[in-house]
Amino acid sequence: MDLTIAAAGLSLSLLASLWKAFSVIGTLEKQLLKLDHQIDRVELVVNGVRERMEHINTRISSIQREQQATLDDLEAYLHKNTSYERRGHS
Repeated sequence: MDLTIAAAGLSLSLLASLWKAFSVIGTLEKQLLKLDHQIDRVELVVNGVRERMEHINTRISSIQREQQATLDDLEAYLHKNTSYERRGHS
């Protein structure tokens, strides 16, 4: 009978340990899901910032080309109609 009580006590101790282990695993899984969600949100933000930077870079490049074309036209006009020497030319 003492052996049966000892086995029952061991079984309860084992069950309690298993319950605690599964509880910890469940908590870790919840935290992992939260981290996955946060990672997804960060990726969306980073991708949005990257796309915005590419858009701004494209706009700046377009504006620079337009300004360079205007400057080239102005220098050509001045060179033709005045004694102005173009930049970079001696």
